[in-house]
Amino acid sequence: MGSHLKDHLVKKGFEVYCPQRNDNQVLKRNLGHVIYCIGYTADFRQFPLETAEAHVSVLLSFLKNASFDSLLYLSSTRVYENAQDTREDSDLNVNPNNPNHIFNLTKLAGEACCLSVANPKIRIARVSNVLGPDFKSENFVNSVIKDILKNKKVSLRTTPDSAKDYILVDALVDYLEKIATQGKERLYNVASGLNVTNAQILEALSQVASFESSYAPNSQKIVFPPIDVKRLKSEFGEVKSDIPSEVRRMYTLFASHFKNG
Repeated sequence: MGSHLKDHLVKKGFEVYCPQRNDNQVLKRNLGHVIYCIGYTADFRQFPLETAEAHVSVLLSFLKNASFDSLLYLSSTRVYENAQDTREDSDLNVNPNNPNHIFNLTKLAGEACCLSVANPKIRIARVSNVLGPDFKSENFVNSVIKDILKNKKVSLRTTPDSAKDYILVDALVDYLEKIATQGKERLYNVASGLNVTNAQILEALSQVASFESSYAPNSQKIVFPPIDVKRLKSEFGEVKSDIPSEVRRMYTLFASHFKNG
């Protein structure tokens, strides 16, 4: 996400500063519009304490000590797991006894820290599952494509009707720019608003690749609630959401990348 965002902003003519880890100049200059991309994704279970540090501890240092015009904290629509309502102001359910909830809990703690500061220029974007050609990513669709290219087969641990929301990375970075510089609200869901199933992902890939697919005998059905995007759409317009086309495009790009690399 960060590299795509940087490329997008440079193309739009922004001066972009991407500090390295432990850069001691971060708190010594005016940072302008900050987009806080620090965080763990698929590997948060292996690094729970580091996840908490990235989602909360480093953020606190920014909130207390940094000089900026605005700050946009990137959270996740994963916080709506098991939720009955996915509007931005809905009540959420988390359980500290569930080790998988370390991600949700720390993202919500970061959100709470942001919202506790009476500054309307400190905002939050709850980002959906990002879909785009990141060759190093081990996120779900990327991993499926890599398995197909490497083994000509893929085995899933979740059922065909398991479903979640995806957002195209190009649409995402455009929304993040607009929220950071123009946002009227303090909290936004940045998602497509449409769930896509595992079966639909594999069907899209079958149109551009030949492979065997299977599901583990103990596959779980995991369906995330559809994300409410009324606030995003009313302020910034319709969300691009042709997920099957992007999945096919990703496969072509991945195939070319690994063939030439």
